Amino acid sequence: MEQWWSAIPAFEKIFWYFAIPSTIIFFIQLVMFLIGGDHGDMADDANGIGDISDAHDFDHDMDHDMDHGGGHELGDQASFRVFTFRNIIILFACFGWSGIAGLHSGFSKFFTVLVALAIGVAVALMVAGLFYLFTKLQGSGTMDIKNALDAVGTVYLPIPAKKSATGMVQVPVQGSIRELQAMTDGPKLATGTKVKVISIVDQETVMVDEL
Repeated sequence: MEQWWSAIPAFEKIFWYFAIPSTIIFFIQLVMFLIGGDHGDMADDANGIGDISDAHDFDHDMDHDMDHGGGHELGDQASFRVFTFRNIIILFACFGWSGIAGLHSGFSKFFTVLVALAIGVAVALMVAGLFYLFTKLQGSGTMDIKNALDAVGTVYLPIPAKKSATGMVQVPVQGSIRELQAMTDGPKLATGTKVKVISIVDQETVMVDEL
C-alpha cells in the first residue's frame, strides 16, 4: 500500500485526497438513508473522517442563505437546494475520480481539472434535481401532517433553542420517513438527537421535544 501511494505523482495525489474521503462519507450517508436516516449512528461511524454533525450545521446555514425565506423541502413547498453537504460531497467525489481517470487517459493537467470540475458540478446538480423531484412526489398531497403527532424520529438539521428558528427532523409518517421542519421550546437540538413530535405548529412545521 505504501509503495503504491509513493509511486503516485504529486499532482495526481490531489485528486485522491478528494476522492477517497468523500467517497467514504458518501457511502455512509447512503447506508444511513437506506436504513432510515439514523444520523446519530452516522456521526459515530464517521469518527476520523469528519464530524457529520458539524457538516449538517454547515448544510443548515447554507440552506438558510440560499433558500427563499429559509424554506425547507416539504410536499409542494419543496425547495431546490444545491449547496448542501450531501451535494458538496458528491461534487468532491466525482471531481476526484474524474481527475484520476483524466490523468490516466493522458489529458493535460489543466484540461483534467476543467473536465473533473465540470463532471463534479454536473453530477451534483443532477442529484440535487433528483432529490427535489423525490421530495415533491413524496409529499404531493398524500401526507397529512397531523399524522406526525407523537411520532419519534431523529434531528436531521440542528434545531435552534427556544423556538428561535426551525431545523429539520426525519420522522415516520404514514409508513415512510419524512423530512419535516421542526421547532423546540427547549435547548438547541443537535443532529442525531432522538425527538418526539409533541404538537403541530402549521402545515409545514412540528414542535418536538428531546427524548
